[in-house]
Amino acid sequence: MKKEHLFILLLFVSALGLLSSCSSTKPLADGQYMLVRNNVEVVDEKNPDFDNLKSYVRPIPNKKFMDVFSIKTMCYSAGQPTFYKEGKLKDSKFRRLLRDRWGEHPVLLDSTEIESSMVQLNTVMSQLGYFDADMSFQVLPRKTNPKKVKVNYTTYASNED
Repeated sequence: MKKEHLFILLLFVSALGLLSSCSSTKPLADGQYMLVRNNVEVVDEKNPDFDNLKSYVRPIPNKKFMDVFSIKTMCYSAGQPTFYKEGKLKDSKFRRLLRDRWGEHPVLLDSTEIESSMVQLNTVMSQLGYFDADMSFQVLPRKTNPKKVKVNYTTYASNED
């Protein structure tokens, strides 16, 4: 194997290890959960107007690089100040740069936002002519990291004409 190929492989493996070691949920307190994804599904009807229902759901999760890595939240997490054993705060210019310039605070799960999203979805369904639409939601934690959750909104568009 050529030295160039070996160097590129070593660089790739080290970058992958660096990205996987950063946890974007590290700065979250107990009882806080990071919202990763919102899904909206209409069960009993097919309509092309239902394709954009996801745009009415709030809050919008953090953007991801290649739909895999949330690099901005990883930078935010890596830039958090740490404490010495004596209780002193340890913060550097590099950490502040990571946190404030390159980082992005993780979007947290909020029950009031879920309720307002359901009201908004119900309003949109009424505007589309589905006046008897029923809504429900389900919060699902990830198996790999229970601090990351996704919210599934299920809509039953039982329209009776």
